[in-house]
Amino acid sequence: MPVFCVRGKRALNKYSRDPDSYQNVLVRADSKDDAREVGRNTLAYALEGPIAVTGILEIDHGDKTSVPFGLDYKKPWYAQRLVFFDLETTGLTEEDRIIEIGLAVYNTETKQFEEAESTYVNPEGRESHPKAQEVHQIDPEMLEEAPMFAEVVEDVLAPYMEDTIWIAHNYGFDWSFFVRHLKAAGYDKPLPPCLCSYALATVTDCGQEDNKLNTLSEHFDVKLENHHKAIDDALAGGNVFMKLARKNASLRNAKTTREIIAYFDAIVS
Repeated sequence: MPVFCVRGKRALNKYSRDPDSYQNVLVRADSKDDAREVGRNTLAYALEGPIAVTGILEIDHGDKTSVPFGLDYKKPWYAQRLVFFDLETTGLTEEDRIIEIGLAVYNTETKQFEEAESTYVNPEGRESHPKAQEVHQIDPEMLEEAPMFAEVVEDVLAPYMEDTIWIAHNYGFDWSFFVRHLKAAGYDKPLPPCLCSYALATVTDCGQEDNKLNTLSEHFDVKLENHHKAIDDALAGGNVFMKLARKNASLRNAKTTREIIAYFDAIVS
């Protein structure tokens, strides 16, 4: 299988610093299109957030064992394992910490969630900002015995990081936070692609008043009992995404995962 060198730079958004940082990554793929997708997600980890691919070059790489495979982008997106996730944090800055993670795996054949995980995360001494505390209602005492993020990656998240598509309701915030924590924890494997249900809502007119998760949940009659509880938001976000997908012509007509990744690249840029 050919080896490609994919070059990218950090995309400019309100959560990014140093948007002109460039980095290269080697990936194995059948084609340049596949290499673009695998490389984009690997670079998103290295550069801590959304990136833009600026170049792809096929190379002669002697030791191919260290070059990662990625998701099969020729499969339909709805045939992949879809992992919906949500985070609660101590605040909004890059110095803040994740304190709760919820994720749910959706089976598109049965139209049901087949797995769900939820855990608190030790903030390692970082206290929640008052406004954040008011939103998530997670007291410091609830986090005293919680595992460190690196432990959560190994014990909870690792099985869901390969051959999956992750989906958040606020890609720019949740995914950037998540990637930054993964890097700090020493996670060195390729990342799955991440889609954004909020971005999908902005281009799918269903008569909703706005595109907030609680508003969309009410609009689509989706259960959301404890808004800002990570697992509840992940489950609601999954149901909202699937309802939006059924109403969005681009998602209904997409034949491959590559097409859907390209579509989301366009609507979140």
